[in-house]
Amino acid sequence: MAKYTLLNGYPGAKAVYTAKLHMLLNKEAETYIEPFVGGGSMLLSLHKGRYKKEIINDRNIGIACLYKSLWMEERREKTLKA
Repeated sequence: MAKYTLLNGYPGAKAVYTAKLHMLLNKEAETYIEPFVGGGSMLLSLHKGRYKKEIINDRNIGIACLYKSLWMEERREKTLKA
């Protein structure tokens, strides 16, 4: 059985579908909400500045803490070094 990690992907990955999923997004929306961000392929594939607000979430507390650490400017460098 393959072991999936945050860095090598996992069975629910959306990376190969981002182009198709982008076609389904509402062009008039000002907020992007992703309830299961996972590896962040959809979030990272968005055109910067496309949305006024981006909200992400994940059931996996480790993933949620990673993104929160990257978002917090005072913790970002330490998180990236780790």
